[in-house]
Amino acid sequence: MFKRFFQSYHGEGDVQQEHSFGNEDIPPVPEANAAPQPVKTAAAFPANFDLLGANRDSFDEVYEHATVKPPSQSFGILKVAEMAASPYLAGMTAESKRNSILMALEAAGADVGYLLEDAVFRQRALDEREDLIQKRLSEFEAAKSNEIAAVQEELARITAQSMTRIQNNREEIAREHERLRLWQLRKQQESQRIADTAMFFAPKTGQSPAPSAPLNPPATMVHDGFAALLDRGAAASRR
Repeated sequence: MFKRFFQSYHGEGDVQQEHSFGNEDIPPVPEANAAPQPVKTAAAFPANFDLLGANRDSFDEVYEHATVKPPSQSFGILKVAEMAASPYLAGMTAESKRNSILMALEAAGADVGYLLEDAVFRQRALDEREDLIQKRLSEFEAAKSNEIAAVQEELARITAQSMTRIQNNREEIAREHERLRLWQLRKQQESQRIADTAMFFAPKTGQSPAPSAPLNPPATMVHDGFAALLDRGAAASRR
């Protein structure tokens, strides 16, 4: 049983291979004494920027591009994880499952020390990738925050300009209203001056107006009191 169980998870094509860091989408981890990198701008990130990349659902790429590599072995901790999930071990207690896996590994001559080393390597690779993703997220957030601040500054400038234009328009409207008010005051004074002058030609009480007095005064001379006075003068001249 253990031979069949082991063979189902052990094959010649499962040997791990060494890989060099070559993923263009994942930058290398900077050294501790490296010079600080300049703050990236939003233009450094494409419009379709994806923090996790296309291989978000696969950890193989994470292990492949880890900065530290374990020695090549034909049997790693992930194979043991697959064995633990095998239907052959379904229904077993945790202790029985553990003993079965250890017996299978012993029969295959697997190095338990390497398996533990492989587990540590993969945990470190996952943590390393998480730190890298966090760093990229911080850079992305800083770049976008700077862009937001720039947009807000531009918006404030445009708003200030628009408010100035609005205020200027209101002041122009108020100025024209004031001009009309002053003109109406002058018009009232002009009308009063004309009326006062025309009073010289109005007939006195019980006296006919002068022959040259107009019978139909111009419309500009018609106003309260003055028009009634002219009408009385015209009526007296017709008698």
